Amino acid sequence: MQTEIHPKYIHVDLTCSCGNTFDSNWTSSKTEYHLEACSKCHPAYTKEKNTGSATGDRVDRFNKRFNRSAKG
Repeated sequence: MQTEIHPKYIHVDLTCSCGNTFDSNWTSSKTEYHLEACSKCHPAYTKEKNTGSATGDRVDRFNKRFNRSAKG
C-alpha cells in the first residue's frame, strides 16, 4: 500500500441534539461534531409510530380521495 495517498483517521467527538455523546474516527479535520439525530432519538431506530401529524394527514387524504371510511 502506498502511504502517501491514504487519509489519516483522527478521533472525533460526536454530540447529538438529544444530549447523547459518542466517539468515532473520521478523516475530517474537525475534532467535534453536533448532530441533529442519533440512534437514541431518531424515529427509525426508536420505532415510534406517530412521529408527527404527517402520517395521519396522509391516511385521511387517502380515505377522502377514495371515499372510504376511517375503519376500512
